Amino acid sequence: MNKRSFYRWLQAIKKYDQATCNSILSSCQKIEKYYGNLDEIYDKDKCKNLKQELKELNSKNNIPIDVDMHVETAALRNALNLYLEFKENQILQDIMTMEDVTPDEHDGSYELVRETVESFSKIDINKIDVSDLDLLYFMAIRLWKGGVEYRIKKIEESNLNSIEKNRLKTVFNNVIEKAKNYKYENRYENNWTIGMFGTGFYTFKGKLDKEDAEKFISLCISIKDLEDEEEILKIAERALKEGIKGMQVASASAILHCLKPNVFPIINNVIIDTAVLLESEGVLLVRPKHLATYIENVRRLKKFRDEKCTFRNYRALDLKLQEVEELEEKVQFNDPIDISKEQWMEMLSNPDVFRKEDVELVKTIYKMGGEATASELSEFENTNPFAYNFPVVHLAKRIHRYTNCTVPKRKNGKERWWHVPFLGRYREDKTFSWILRPELKEAIKEKYFYLEDEEEEVNISEPINYWWLTADPNIWSFDNVKIGQTFTYSSRNERGNKKRIYRNFENVKKGDKVILYEKAIVGIGHVSKEHDGEKIWVTKDENLIQPIQYSFIKSVEGLKNMEFMTNLQGSLFKLTKEEYELIMDIIREQNPITTVKTYNTYTKEEFLEEVFMEEDQYENMVELLKYKKNLILQGPPGVGKTFVAKRIAYSIMGEKDSSRIEMIQFHQSYSYEDFIMGYRPEEKGFKLKYGIFYKFCRRALNDPNRPYFFIIDEINRGNISKIFGELMMLIEADKRGSEYAIPLTYTEDKFYVPENVYIIGTMNTADRSLAMIDYALRRRFCFVNIKPAFDNLNFKGYLESKSGELSKIIIEKMTSLNEDIENDLSLGWGFSIGHSYFCIDKDTITEEDYKNIINYEILPLLSEYWIDDNSKLMEWKRKLLEW
Repeated sequence: MNKRSFYRWLQAIKKYDQATCNSILSSCQKIEKYYGNLDEIYDKDKCKNLKQELKELNSKNNIPIDVDMHVETAALRNALNLYLEFKENQILQDIMTMEDVTPDEHDGSYELVRETVESFSKIDINKIDVSDLDLLYFMAIRLWKGGVEYRIKKIEESNLNSIEKNRLKTVFNNVIEKAKNYKYENRYENNWTIGMFGTGFYTFKGKLDKEDAEKFISLCISIKDLEDEEEILKIAERALKEGIKGMQVASASAILHCLKPNVFPIINNVIIDTAVLLESEGVLLVRPKHLATYIENVRRLKKFRDEKCTFRNYRALDLKLQEVEELEEKVQFNDPIDISKEQWMEMLSNPDVFRKEDVELVKTIYKMGGEATASELSEFENTNPFAYNFPVVHLAKRIHRYTNCTVPKRKNGKERWWHVPFLGRYREDKTFSWILRPELKEAIKEKYFYLEDEEEEVNISEPINYWWLTADPNIWSFDNVKIGQTFTYSSRNERGNKKRIYRNFENVKKGDKVILYEKAIVGIGHVSKEHDGEKIWVTKDENLIQPIQYSFIKSVEGLKNMEFMTNLQGSLFKLTKEEYELIMDIIREQNPITTVKTYNTYTKEEFLEEVFMEEDQYENMVELLKYKKNLILQGPPGVGKTFVAKRIAYSIMGEKDSSRIEMIQFHQSYSYEDFIMGYRPEEKGFKLKYGIFYKFCRRALNDPNRPYFFIIDEINRGNISKIFGELMMLIEADKRGSEYAIPLTYTEDKFYVPENVYIIGTMNTADRSLAMIDYALRRRFCFVNIKPAFDNLNFKGYLESKSGELSKIIIEKMTSLNEDIENDLSLGWGFSIGHSYFCIDKDTITEEDYKNIINYEILPLLSEYWIDDNSKLMEWKRKLLEW
């Protein structure tokens, strides 16, 4: 299963939040664990047999998947249904069969942009400045930005001569009249308008200069009369290959599209957010927000359009993707179903329709103001957000059987069952909110009138309890339980006798909060099913990156009287609300909640553009890292090993998420205590502190469905055996996971390296002071040589864009120097000079810049290489600085 595309589809198309996406993905991975790759099953029979298998899961005595029978099996079926919707991609089929859009019948901006470019073609190009680009842009965007008078003002402020200004005003007024008479298909909220795109600003002034404006308008003039698409794209590619500072792809593509609608697609936030729909057809956009990559993305969309689609004008695609973006976002779901308040009251009293849990759900939503998201409900009831869908659908079906009401339908004809008891809307943060139907809300108000008298936001159920649950790590560990997984905890010992403080087990209720403890507080959970006389069910919600040690808990004044401290013999202890809140304050102080962020996407193409590496070497590195989980990039100075390490992590993640990357540098004093854990001095003695790798692994455990990357710069500078200790075994690819957990040096708590952690090290092959890397560690890593990229075509293009003709001199001299170094028996390729010396943060590389790089960076390195051969050093100094 393509997890990355499916995850992005869930976010972009279904508008699910991160927690829900992770839950759905986790359910799919559970299915794959026992039934095999979902893509292969889909190709075989569209998952028909698998759907039947999951449908019968609850009725089986021997359930093959480790899930809660009554809740998580529903999540599995729902996850599979979503996966099938993703694979079937009906929206893509609609896109490929869309009718075309006739430009001048659709909107007046096509004519306005054409005529404006025509006017500019009749004046001296040197007279053009930013005010002219403003005019051109405002002929493309929607009329409500500034209005009619603002456009007339823009015409007046332009550098057109009086004849062209008057001509353009006449064209503009004619277009306005057509729009007012509804001659165009395009509408804005059912009112007449011209222009198809919005904008967040009114002028390019301060964003770009005269030269940039002249450059873009010159491009428009040069292609206005051309018909050959490939010729137009080549001209545009040359003009835009370096981008235009201050001009984003959305504004540039809007103008170019209006000028040549069959050649230039609009690339704005709409297509960027929904482009996942096109990925199955091979359309992977490269850095879509950057103007420099616009033409490359145009070619990818063009290939898809020409081979698979019936439309020609890219506005058709834009309209469809806007529809997808707005789907179930701005639309209020308020289809009528013809159920009266009296009928709702009857059903609320009928357990064959509204079961106890259904009544509690609608009462809860009523108390929350009649509206709630799944995430808000899950927080209120300590459940999984995804767990509500299945029960609501079955409630809706029972309502339908009882009333024979109309069931609202989707565009594809399928029933929208949740819409029977609820209205709905998407909020601004894209979370979906269920709203009680007015008649149902009135029925609840009348039937459960006492709710009006309760305090605001009072729990409808009894107040929750708080518990301290202990595990003996010699028998089993909480670390063996994954996030979101439910485990059982027996209230009886191995002889069948009741455990100590048995009454605590009897008092446990669904939704109670649980602190998970084994020689330290290691996690947080909640009760998902209460005591049945034999056991309780607990769901793990969080691993603590920084466990809270017993010695610290013992020192806290407010915790000295808690049941765990006064009665050490037992396993489930009662906490007061005050004790629980104090513990949570301590936990959050050392384990703050990470804020969920959205990151820019990062693709293989972006990697190859930035790193200057051949595609086959990149593919090889990715495969080695996925297979071995541990990779070392070795090479001479200046080849960008650390830069490569971080970018390869981004490319595998598919986004520039630095929160999932940790980077450190080894040195001679680096120790096990820094890396894993150890005792450190403090005011009152010594305290056990967790090291950076230990905490990183705990973070990865909290997010098991996404990869995490630990980068060790200069890995061979440290004492490897001393730093890694017993982890030498645990980092092996086939020794990952809880089954290989072992106790660490400073604690009996067991530890393992999660399967989603990847280690990337870097080694400088030119440092003679470093010892050979430990052979035991060498066996656990794959090694990849990173060489200078002076012969890489992308690097040559990059250097030429910065230094012009000087680039040829640089490449020639550095290639010759590296050949001499490689042929030197005392040196070899590992001492070559890397290309990153010339990847400087300047728009241009001058001769002076080049000489500074040679004199102050490269020659000092060569003087170390040839410390006993001054004549050779002088020879290369002359060769590098003279031409």
